[in-house]
Order: sequence, then C-alpha cells, then structure tokens
Amino acid sequence: MSGLHLADILNSGLGNYRQHHIMSYQQLRVCQHLQSCRTGQLGYQAWQCDSCSEVQQIGCSCRDRHCPRCQGMATAKWVQKQ
Repeated sequence: MSGLHLADILNSGLGNYRQHHIMSYQQLRVCQHLQSCRTGQLGYQAWQCDSCSEVQQIGCSCRDRHCPRCQGMATAKWVQKQ
C-alpha cells in the first residue's frame, strides 16, 4: 500500500482547484480538517512504553466523519456487517 494519503492530494491540488471552482464553507472546512489530520497542527499526544520507556508523539486526529484516517476502522466494520 502506498504512503499517499488524501491530505497529500489536497495539499498539492486544492489551491489550483479553488481558482477554478467555488467551494461552500462546509466543503472548505472538511478539506481543511483532512489536511490537518494527524499532522500536529491539531496538537500531539505523547505515548510512553511501559517496558522500555520509549516516548512516541502522535498527531491528533480531526475526527471528521469524512476523514478516511479517522473513520477508516468504523467504515471497515460497517462494510463487514453488510
């Protein structure tokens, strides 16, 4: 699986898209959430291993219902139920 995420696509092409298309406030807000998800713009969480005391910082998620990073597990469970 590729390391490319939807946020990478939005980061590279959203500016050009907005020059030629009108986006509603809600659409722009979702795009901004997707772009900032797990990047640190929303803050970090520090997790420490109980065994070796290694600390790892993880970017906070946007928790937007349209975000594949945040809702991927819920979507997979829903699809499996169907």
